Amino acid sequence: MTTVLSRSVSFPAQDRWDKKRSPCSVTRKLSINPGDAIISTTQRDFVQLGGHQGHFHVAGPGALWKQQAKDGDIEAKVLKELNESSLHAYVPDFLGTKEHEGKRWIGMEDVLCHFTDGCGMDIKMGTRTFKEFEVKNQKMREDLYEKMVKQDPSEPTEQENIDKAVTKLRYMTFRERESSSQTLGFRVEAMKIWGQETNKDFKTLKYKDQSRTPLKSTSTH
Repeated sequence: MTTVLSRSVSFPAQDRWDKKRSPCSVTRKLSINPGDAIISTTQRDFVQLGGHQGHFHVAGPGALWKQQAKDGDIEAKVLKELNESSLHAYVPDFLGTKEHEGKRWIGMEDVLCHFTDGCGMDIKMGTRTFKEFEVKNQKMREDLYEKMVKQDPSEPTEQENIDKAVTKLRYMTFRERESSSQTLGFRVEAMKIWGQETNKDFKTLKYKDQSRTPLKSTSTH
């Protein structure tokens, strides 16, 4: 099922905000399916700072497909409502939804398409970063255990070291405790400054003076 198959919109980049570094006029257009090969008209590579790998696809010039969460169309509905509100200038344009190979996708604007050299930062908001159903999810995951050990080898309990696995709830509460999620209500996940490598080394930033450095670095470029 496709709510919007294709939408093409042209506008001068300066209409929405004062772009830095050679803003240009962009036509946003969705490809037919997520994952379709796209011939890019720009020299800028797509950079994914956060989210699960494979959940984002370039959808055409100035547009992206983002896979929706398994819990329904909440994200698409929120983005559509924000597009119709006074906050529209601060969120990506909503370009429609599509079902493809049993998965639902949201078409949205690539907000960095207006820049030749763009900077981006992935920030996770809130003191709690997991959903309610994770509280009862007892599935043991080896990948999350490995991530925990990589960050802090002393964190797993004796039983977790025997199992070499932890639940997602256990891992997420650990991440919140060790980062600024609990102390400041947000945390920096990743940052990309033009001309530099992507930086994801923010897992242990907990306090204002520590978090101020990446925020200031991004805002000054």
